[in-house]
Amino acid sequence: MSDDRANRSESTWAFWLAAAPVVLVLYVLSIGPVAWITGPEITTVFSVLYAPVVWLHNHTFMQEPLDWYIHLWIGYP
Repeated sequence: MSDDRANRSESTWAFWLAAAPVVLVLYVLSIGPVAWITGPEITTVFSVLYAPVVWLHNHTFMQEPLDWYIHLWIGYP
C-alpha cells in the first residue's frame, strides 16, 4: 500500500512541475484581457494582483513585448 502512496506522490509532483510553467504563462497573458475589461482605470485589486507583471514590465526586457501585447487588447497607444 505504501508503493501506491509513493506513486501518487510522485505523479502529483510531476503534474505540478509540468503545470507550473503553463499557469505562469497564462497568468502573465491574462493581463491583456484584464486591461481590456478595466480600461484605463485599473482598480486597486488588479494593481495588486498584477504587481509582479508590472515589475517584469518595468525592470526586465519584457517591457516592449508586454506593451505590444496589452495594446493588442486595448487598441490604443
